[in-house]
Amino acid sequence: MFLSSYEKLRKSILNENTILSMAHFGARAFDSIGGEVVSTTAFVIEKSQHLEYKGAYLQLIDGNCEADKKAELKTKISDPFRTSAADFKKIPEGPIMYWVSEKITDIFEHNKRLESIAPGKVGLQTGSNDIFVRYWFEVSAKKTSFSINRKHDFSRKWFPYNKGGDYRKWYGNNENIVNWENDVYEIRNFTDQNGKLRSRPQNREYYFKSRILFMNCWLKR
Repeated sequence: MFLSSYEKLRKSILNENTILSMAHFGARAFDSIGGEVVSTTAFVIEKSQHLEYKGAYLQLIDGNCEADKKAELKTKISDPFRTSAADFKKIPEGPIMYWVSEKITDIFEHNKRLESIAPGKVGLQTGSNDIFVRYWFEVSAKKTSFSINRKHDFSRKWFPYNKGGDYRKWYGNNENIVNWENDVYEIRNFTDQNGKLRSRPQNREYYFKSRILFMNCWLKR
């Protein structure tokens, strides 16, 4: 329904068929399969396209067993979400996000994508934060550079490293520093016992530049 790896399948369904109805069970739809191992959905598809047809979608993801799902179905079956393939196609990759409001889909349809303004890039992945990352108060201030303009001051070992953290409404989570000694030499050469590189010091041309940074962006329904 949402994974980028199934984008082609979703496009095929939306371009050639019509989803008439869908029951989104999520995890724990079967008592024989515990935990979050399998997420389930059941649907009815017509083998012809009616782009504006608003199918019926039931969100049954809150129950923890088959009996809970059954009870939830009885409660929600008379008031399903109504969404069309045309709405899904307004959002990049065409995820089956049937609960999204018209206001949100209009934002996607009528505004630029972030990648057209500032393409996203993955930053430094150390391979072992326990080895290469510290809190700023754990090391000597004399070995730490807090200015992003001093990247070539290799007499300093530690530099600021954004790692996210707990919720901050406006600004914060500036606790971490990373081992940048000798132009991040140790991280760039950090391998496992078989010689395979464990770290990923990628997109280095973007380091020390002004940016908008986030650690995780996810959606679950």
